[in-house]
Amino acid sequence: MIRAGLLLLVAGCLALLAWFSLAPQPLPAEVIRIDRAAFVKATNAEIPEHATANQPWESRSLPDFWRMHRPNEAGFGWYRVEFDVLYQPDTPWAAFVSFANSALALRLNGVELSREAAFDAVHLAARTSPPHMAILPAPLLKSGTNRLDLLLRVERDINGGLSALEIGPQQWLLPRYQQQLFWRSDLPRALTMAGLVAALFMALLWLRRPREMIYPWFCALALCWSIRALHVAGNDDWLLPLRRPLGLEGNDLFLTASFSLGFALLAITVNRFAARPAPMWERGALALCLLLPLTVAPLGNQVLAPLQPGWYGLAMLFAGWAAATALRLALQKRHWSYWLILAGIAAMTVAGLHDWLVITGRVGFDPTPWLGYGPPVMLATMVTALGGRYFHAFDEAARLNSELEQRVRDKTQELEHHYERIAQLERLAGMAEERDRLMREMHDGVGSQLITTLHALEKGQIGQVETASLLRGCIDDLRLMIDSLDAGQQSMADALANLRFRLEPRLTAAGIRSAWAVNDGPANLPPGTVLQLLRILQEALTNALKHSDAANVQVEWRIEDGAACLRVQDDGSGLAKAATAPASGSVGRGMANMRQRAARIGARLVVSNGPDGGCLVEARLPLAK
Repeated sequence: MIRAGLLLLVAGCLALLAWFSLAPQPLPAEVIRIDRAAFVKATNAEIPEHATANQPWESRSLPDFWRMHRPNEAGFGWYRVEFDVLYQPDTPWAAFVSFANSALALRLNGVELSREAAFDAVHLAARTSPPHMAILPAPLLKSGTNRLDLLLRVERDINGGLSALEIGPQQWLLPRYQQQLFWRSDLPRALTMAGLVAALFMALLWLRRPREMIYPWFCALALCWSIRALHVAGNDDWLLPLRRPLGLEGNDLFLTASFSLGFALLAITVNRFAARPAPMWERGALALCLLLPLTVAPLGNQVLAPLQPGWYGLAMLFAGWAAATALRLALQKRHWSYWLILAGIAAMTVAGLHDWLVITGRVGFDPTPWLGYGPPVMLATMVTALGGRYFHAFDEAARLNSELEQRVRDKTQELEHHYERIAQLERLAGMAEERDRLMREMHDGVGSQLITTLHALEKGQIGQVETASLLRGCIDDLRLMIDSLDAGQQSMADALANLRFRLEPRLTAAGIRSAWAVNDGPANLPPGTVLQLLRILQEALTNALKHSDAANVQVEWRIEDGAACLRVQDDGSGLAKAATAPASGSVGRGMANMRQRAARIGARLVVSNGPDGGCLVEARLPLAK
């Protein structure tokens, strides 16, 4: 609605500016206004030097309209005026004629100064009369009385006439001429070109979206009124090859028929804009406006003249149809675009009625056809209304994008909340799993061993030394679990260092030298995996300490080929002797425990004789990529 109001405000400001510009202005003292002239009707373009009974000179007031003296009068008419010049001017003067309908030629003191290009045409058609300014060279002016003869040529059925004259220095008359030329010729021509551009733009839109039938109808509407405006302004000579075979050269039929056709296209375009097409009525209107003129064209202007009121009445019928459609939709949908279109139709209708009233002589002659401005205003309102649809679509798309972005933000926050909740649940589940694992480890390992030791002590089955050994093993298991859970532990190397610190004195006391080769890599193992690897290492070292008779043991930890590898090798008796030893049962249980622990963490355990003798225990754990 704001756009429509701004457009109407701009149109109102332009109308006020035109009114003030075209309103009569006081003349400078140097300018002579001539509002009376001697007139003689002539049969040709030759000036009668002497009055006769058949060609009497008579006095006429200016502006002079031929229809006031005799309806449909045509031919040639001479106007003679005289004006006094006090002294020989040294700068050019000019004669300003506001309108001369239809073609004008001027002579100063018997010397021809100007003649319009259309003056010698075979037929003159109804065209707008632009303002005229003829330069009066200073050498042709003489001190005293000067005579200016104006020859006016008028075609039949054309409202012929001559305005008052203004004669004076060119510098004073030039601004008045340029002002009227702008409003009556330059601006309508520019608006006509804008209409042609709008027609081309709509044609391109139709090619882009052929299903939108509003575009071809709007294109036809803009093209019809633009070509008509070119014809009225006298800028349609390029149409002569088309008009001549149709019998329209010098014929007002094109002017009249295009008027009704333009309003028919307006009604159809409004229907299409409202998405309420009426194909039968539309085809009938187009057939009436196109076929009937071609039928009447050969009969000429004499037959056309009585039919002109019917053509204009038909045009007003189409205008009423378009206005009623726009008004009904404006009241139903209460949208600014329909009110804007209604305003454009009203402006167009008022302009058409004004020009028709001027042509039929019902109102005073106006040299400025209002239809030079009506169609551009109407087309501007239609373009604004069509553009409003696109702006509404853009606004709706922006609103939907904003809502979508807000929904995405809300869903993102919701997902982040869910992820945080899932991470929290995973932490809780991990803690619960770790707690259960520790409980199992303590129950199956330390707990079971403590209960066994307690029962053996209560029954007196073991001595002090054996009890101390069993308790020391329980303490080692507890320390392993504590080391594997240490939050400060950064790698397997740290856990191996703590284990070496505790076990190496026992190995040394048993006469076994130990070598530790730790090549730590980027792998960070979970606590449960570290604990199982440490238990495998502990079990392997315990077997070497108790059963292998080894003098040396080598521990190696490295990361290679995407896997973590733990190797324990001694130089003892190897597996063969261990299998026949009295303690082979404990060795068998130790091997089984190592395999079970390796299986829990997905590692592959290999227990074999070393290449140089002794026993080799190797646990290989694939690392996740």
